[in-house]
Amino acid sequence: MKKNCTKCQQAFEIRQKDVNFYDKISPIFSDKKKYTVPAPNICPDCRHQKRLCFRNERNLYSRTCDLCKKNIISIYSPDKKLIVYCHDCWWNDRWDSTEYGKEYNFQKPFFEQYHELLKNVPKAAVITFRNENCEYTNFQNDSKDCYLTFGSGFMKDCMHCNWCYYAKDILDCSYCSNAELDYMNIDCFQTYHTKFCQDCKSISNCDYCFDCRNCQDCFGCVGLRNKQYHIFNQLFDKKTYEKQVEKWTGLIRSQRGLTIEKHLQKLKLAHPHLSNKIMSSENCTGDEIENCKNCEQCFGIKDCEDCSYHFDVFKSKDCYDVNRSGLNELAYEICGGGYYKNTMSLFTSANINDSYYLFECMYSQHLFGCVGVKRKEYMILNKSYSKEAYKALVGKIIEHMQQTGEWGMYFPASLSPFGYNETLAPDYYPLNEKEARSQGFQWSKYQASSPEVKKHIPAISLPDNINKVSDDILNTAIECEISKKPFKIIKQELNFYRKNNIPLPKLHPNERYKNRIKKQNPRRLWSRTCNQCKKPIHSPYSPDRHEIIYCENCYLKTIY
Repeated sequence: MKKNCTKCQQAFEIRQKDVNFYDKISPIFSDKKKYTVPAPNICPDCRHQKRLCFRNERNLYSRTCDLCKKNIISIYSPDKKLIVYCHDCWWNDRWDSTEYGKEYNFQKPFFEQYHELLKNVPKAAVITFRNENCEYTNFQNDSKDCYLTFGSGFMKDCMHCNWCYYAKDILDCSYCSNAELDYMNIDCFQTYHTKFCQDCKSISNCDYCFDCRNCQDCFGCVGLRNKQYHIFNQLFDKKTYEKQVEKWTGLIRSQRGLTIEKHLQKLKLAHPHLSNKIMSSENCTGDEIENCKNCEQCFGIKDCEDCSYHFDVFKSKDCYDVNRSGLNELAYEICGGGYYKNTMSLFTSANINDSYYLFECMYSQHLFGCVGVKRKEYMILNKSYSKEAYKALVGKIIEHMQQTGEWGMYFPASLSPFGYNETLAPDYYPLNEKEARSQGFQWSKYQASSPEVKKHIPAISLPDNINKVSDDILNTAIECEISKKPFKIIKQELNFYRKNNIPLPKLHPNERYKNRIKKQNPRRLWSRTCNQCKKPIHSPYSPDRHEIIYCENCYLKTIY
């Protein structure tokens, strides 16, 4: 069935398997009546964009905890008229989310009532679990001594990273796991002592490599397998290799970066690229997929089955439209958190069963339209009910939402407590303020104060040799070459640069993050043909790009 997106007007398809999924997750309430979840009226991209506009992952601000009055780090800027509690206060028993409970009003739309509740219930300053000395992090779990790491877990001594797991001593990395002593990597797995690498697996002591596997001591290489002592895909003996690498790394930074990038780009255009990175999977479409089955239009997923329209998801089954989440079953329209079963329209919650329309709820079940609820059941708009009364009332509310056209929709963008420019949405759907507001998104104009330091210096004045940098830099604000925003170097970070002989960065952490994300393929598919066998394929490489794109069979024949 073809539909036109009511937001962007683009045509999209509702498949029979989609209809089957919506029927499968449709809940049964009040006298065993099934309340069918309708097919969406906006396309997958617009649904993705809407979910992301609720997730401020990387912007941190200083404000005061509204309970203990301590100065805290928060994802909510101080100009937002919200009640925000620090981690300890939000999780303790000094406040009760049921105090904000409301009777449902059938004279008002559901989302209008939910918005009032959302504005009033205290918010968690950041969402973190089981961390030690990780004050400047968000969506972080099971980590120690990390700084400005986001959406990551099981990390130690890591800085300026996002969506990284099981890592130690890495800096400025994105979408990496099982990593140690790495710098400026993206989409890498099982790496050790590597720098500026992308889409590499099981490599060590490699720099500036792309799409390499099981390699060590390689520099500026593309598409290598099981190799050592290669520079720009050319083999050298060990002694010559070390001399050549020393020569390359000895160049001043401006010459080194431009020259290496020029060589790499030439290699990338000459070397075939795999149309889709789909490994150990069956009947899947998308990109960056591993160990999955029957997953369509998915990107960055692992260990999933029977899922569609997923982005950065692991260990999920029978789920649709999920971002940054994992360990779910029968979940729909999810952003953040995890451990969900039989759920719809959830944002950053955890361990939730049989619930709908939640924001920051934890370890609960049988909730409808709740905010900040912990370890509760049978609640509507934060008000408690008996099991029987809950089921009867939820059925009536859904019927009301069906009349208003709200049932089955994710939260409207107007409910997001963040400006569009504070969230992950611009990473994939860049908009300026005018464009964002015209599409119903909000925009933040809050400017955080500059670092309190004794002196400021432009980044251009930084030495290329880290050995020429004294500890005085810790009391200096560096002006970013691009954004002109000041940033600081902390002692832990300086130690990393010195240990790995890396010059100080000249760009603000946000600019470094943007540069890494730009290197990723778009999270959408185009119809094109394999450049070798001419077989029709769907790939994140658009037809107007200049790379050589092969289907899996042709690619494997070339590589091996």
